[in-house]
Amino acid sequence: MTSPLDNCHNLRNKNVYHGVVNIDERLVEDLIETWLKVAGKISALTL
Repeated sequence: MTSPLDNCHNLRNKNVYHGVVNIDERLVEDLIETWLKVAGKISALTL
């Protein structure tokens, strides 16, 4: 299973190099969820 970040990167490459755009609501939700986890980890490091 690929991570949401890997999935986003692969979709970005398909868009840039092949002109394919396929972004759905679930992808955006997964990306936001992942970003919030990363932001929380970063915040914990700086406290």
